[in-house]
Amino acid sequence: MILSKNSLQIFFLNRTKKEQIYILILIFFLTFFLWLRFIFMPLTHEKRITFQKYQNTLLQTQELESKTALFGTGKMTLSAEYENLKKQNALLEKKIKNFAFARVEHRQIAALLRTLIEEEGQMQLTDLQSYHHSQQALNEEGATLTFLGDFRATHAFLHRMKNSQFAWHIEELSYQVEKFPLAKITLTLSVLTQ
Repeated sequence: MILSKNSLQIFFLNRTKKEQIYILILIFFLTFFLWLRFIFMPLTHEKRITFQKYQNTLLQTQELESKTALFGTGKMTLSAEYENLKKQNALLEKKIKNFAFARVEHRQIAALLRTLIEEEGQMQLTDLQSYHHSQQALNEEGATLTFLGDFRATHAFLHRMKNSQFAWHIEELSYQVEKFPLAKITLTLSVLTQ
């Protein structure tokens, strides 16, 4: 049986108002379901697949970028990095030479330290050991000294050391209070010389 437009109108008009409303609601829900099933869901599924592909591609790109940054992008980058490191090495060697003074014997350093401690009347030297260590063109002269004093005297001594003619490198500093306010200070320091 073939339905024509007129026959559908007649069928619809012969129904009560309540039945007409039910038919319209049914048609609406049927249209919505068909739209949802055949248009919306395939589009969202395709969108989800596309988004997953995008995320995978993004992760692969980030992984490649991190590997590239780690290993360099080629010979040009490695040679440029090598030249940069050579320049940094030259600058560091220049700084070391600026801190290295003329040849000084470790006995002279010990005498200077003894003088600095004696200038501070509130300190008492208990032990002083000096040493000499040579490596390539630079020499390391140093001393380990132990003295008794209070905090202010120790601070003044360290300040005078800082203002002395040598660029001191403090390797170790131990400050132990023996009987307040006196403390036992053990100081290991060195200076680079040529």
